[in-house]
Amino acid sequence: MSTYLVTQATGHQSQWTIEYLLAAGAKIHALVRDPQKVPDTLKRPGITIFDRENDNPEAIFKAAHGCRGVFLNTFPNPEDVDSEGRLAKVTLDACKKAGVETVVASTSFFTGNKSMWSDAASLKLVGHYYQSKTNIEDAVRNAGLQTYTILRPAFISHDYTLPRAHFNYPDLPKSGTLAHAFNDGVRMGQIDEKDIGNYAAAALLDPVKFGGHEIELANEFLTVEEIRDIIARVSGRDIKVKKWTTEEIEVAKASVFFLKFQLWANISTQTSSAKATEERFGIPFTSLEAYLQREKTELMACLPAEV
Repeated sequence: MSTYLVTQATGHQSQWTIEYLLAAGAKIHALVRDPQKVPDTLKRPGITIFDRENDNPEAIFKAAHGCRGVFLNTFPNPEDVDSEGRLAKVTLDACKKAGVETVVASTSFFTGNKSMWSDAASLKLVGHYYQSKTNIEDAVRNAGLQTYTILRPAFISHDYTLPRAHFNYPDLPKSGTLAHAFNDGVRMGQIDEKDIGNYAAAALLDPVKFGGHEIELANEFLTVEEIRDIIARVSGRDIKVKKWTTEEIEVAKASVFFLKFQLWANISTQTSSAKATEERFGIPFTSLEAYLQREKTELMACLPAEV
């Protein structure tokens, strides 16, 4: 069976990609920042750990040697809009040199539709973030590998649990409150990281079927009140919703990563193609409620005991 390189292997998306690849009988070269701090899930037969060594091209080449495909997953640097694109190019150049045939990259929902975020860029909301993701996609398309697939996930469900809730809904672990900046009726796309891994693995395993596709991964588009109701049903807790004032929004901008996407959603029209995607590729999506039921222990750990 083939071997696949998985970057940022300790991340949620990458670990689920690894799970599906292992289940298919594949072997994994897991690229990590610190080999001394890998989770037990990566200490299994079929997985070989490789050190990124500060993204040194030779270190990446070593990890990519003998691999058929690569799952490319990067994280934005708020101070450097070009960092993700540079890392993508360094990684893909090393992969091409090593003989890797296909790349599956994870970016972000609607990256390919510049008209949806260019206006937000002028408002200094999400332009930096999306330009960074655009740089990745450009590097993928121009990498010169035999095939590529781009996945564009929406708001990932693990962001409702710790530690990421602190940077998205910081009042959820404090008081059981979804404090937000959404206008009334505004919806945000949701996706289970397990589904991202499922699509990523499927694309690596079957590049003929998935090659050349740029796929929006968004299942339900939910209002914050609908999300509150789902969390309340699963947890049995009294979850509240609070819209921030203009003054509170200005304060929150410094620490709440997800805030800029809430403000962007207020000025953009977002729709789901989930049904068509499921039918085209034969991989069903998971609802937010099903995700939270599966990860109920993590959800409960995120909520204060007194809620």
